[in-house]
Amino acid sequence: MNQPDLRTKEGATEFLNYHAPDSDAVKCHAAVNEAFQGLIKNVWEYVPDGPGKTLFIRSLNRARMDANSAIANGGA
Repeated sequence: MNQPDLRTKEGATEFLNYHAPDSDAVKCHAAVNEAFQGLIKNVWEYVPDGPGKTLFIRSLNRARMDANSAIANGGA
């Protein structure tokens, strides 16, 4: 997949479109999701409950979504 040029309106619009994954992308998304779930499972008991833990979980989710977006958008 060609990377959209985010410096243009057309590229930014393409970046925000839904990109149906092909079989290779599905495997990549699954691996990313599994890795982030593993991280949560491995550190869960060491991070105290509270707002910091919530921020940690939300930050991991954001990073996971960004990784999956990069896969969907060819690295952009």
